[in-house]
Amino acid sequence: MASPQNPESPRLAYREPPLTEILSCFICKDKPKDHRMCPNCSKLFCKNCIQAKLHKLQKCPSCKIPLIKDALVECRFLKPLIEYFEVAKDQDLDFIEKCSIHNTELGYYCITCSQAICADCAILTTTHKGHNFERLSSIYQVHHDLITKELVLLKDRIEELTDTLAEIDLKIKIIDKKALEHKGKLSLALDSMQERLDFQLQESLQGLYDIKEQVYEEISSLEQILEKVEHKNSRESEISVIKTSASLLKEIKDASEKPCKEFEILNLMPEFYSELAPEYIGSIFIVHDYKKLKSEKEIIFSEHLCVNTTVWRLKIYPNGNGAARGNYISIFLELVKGRRESIKYEYKIEMINHNNSDMDLSREFMSDFEEGECWGYNRFFRLDLLEEEGYIDSLGCLVIKYYVRPFGYIQLVQDQKDYISHLIKKKDLTEKKVQELTLKLQNYENIPITPQKSQEINEGTLRKSYIEIDSAKIDKINIESQIPPHHADQQINLPDFTED
Repeated sequence: MASPQNPESPRLAYREPPLTEILSCFICKDKPKDHRMCPNCSKLFCKNCIQAKLHKLQKCPSCKIPLIKDALVECRFLKPLIEYFEVAKDQDLDFIEKCSIHNTELGYYCITCSQAICADCAILTTTHKGHNFERLSSIYQVHHDLITKELVLLKDRIEELTDTLAEIDLKIKIIDKKALEHKGKLSLALDSMQERLDFQLQESLQGLYDIKEQVYEEISSLEQILEKVEHKNSRESEISVIKTSASLLKEIKDASEKPCKEFEILNLMPEFYSELAPEYIGSIFIVHDYKKLKSEKEIIFSEHLCVNTTVWRLKIYPNGNGAARGNYISIFLELVKGRRESIKYEYKIEMINHNNSDMDLSREFMSDFEEGECWGYNRFFRLDLLEEEGYIDSLGCLVIKYYVRPFGYIQLVQDQKDYISHLIKKKDLTEKKVQELTLKLQNYENIPITPQKSQEINEGTLRKSYIEIDSAKIDKINIESQIPPHHADQQINLPDFTED
């Protein structure tokens, strides 16, 4: 006996078990045709549905575990089982939802109350008096059609994502293959570089070994003469020594004054050029009378170093910068002119020791430079040790070498392309100017100009044009080197890459 309930709320006499869903195709949601089952999750599929899916992506649509066609289980027993349940459903009245008050079938739907009711509720009670009714089957069909329509969209979306997943897997395979091929090429390139390096090393060492053998022969020859003379001088009689003295002295003199072979050792010192990174391009900056400049100037700039389309210079704080002021010399490399975007460059700064070259101080780093930006070292070296340790010579000179190079050959090629493009534009402008001046000259003189005369005028004008351009550049550099850059105040607390 059921417990009392709200008469307005219909009671579900018996919930239909989800057999329809269990025994339906997981893909099309319809009665399976030629049943196939996943051996991992036991989901059912139509044969055509699952084979079409596995053709695109070899994974179960339900459990996502890898699956191939041959692994599908054929379920012959399901067809009679499904037919049995369909017959049982039609014959068993307990599958019908009933009203909890009148125990009759819920055949109507009260739109006003949004509630399923029976015919007695609609006619005999006053609860739903004046409400709008529809047959339950009609309302069900509307909702069923809406859900079915959305399910179609959902299936299409799943299908689209499945195709996208297949494309991603394909691209992953292609990328992996290309990366593997590139690794193979890199490996071959490195092996080739190693072979060239070994050959260069062996060639240089062989030359030194040959010279070493010649030196040994020279020493051996001199030692034989030395042994011979010492033997006669110490072992033979006094008279014999006196008699042979003149010849012995001549032999010693000839051996001593014999011109030594010139061994070209320096020419055999190889330069092992890197095939992985471009060579450094650098310049030397000599700071004269450093002590005086230290007290007079806050910042010292070097001359410009032009590398393709980039222009660089050293920026030195002789008395230190920021927190290092008064204790360390601060040295930075500034990109005066270059690209607007941030580009990675490697740079090296060396401070020369005038007493011992082994004590030359070198700092090397890599940074992202933008036009007008500085990178370097706040604490490059202690001020109180500069002169004491030999970095300032007797004339008060401080010598600093600085180098810069692009990060890799790809960037070097791009810089060179930009520089070539710059030169072509400059050449075109100069030729245009030459043509204009030639026409003006022809109009002024009002005389015909022969091809030979035109060539002479063009060459002369071109030389003059380049002289004017170079003179203007020199004047501009001289002016800029006397004033700090516009961003100098922003560089007071530049990063320090040195260890305390």
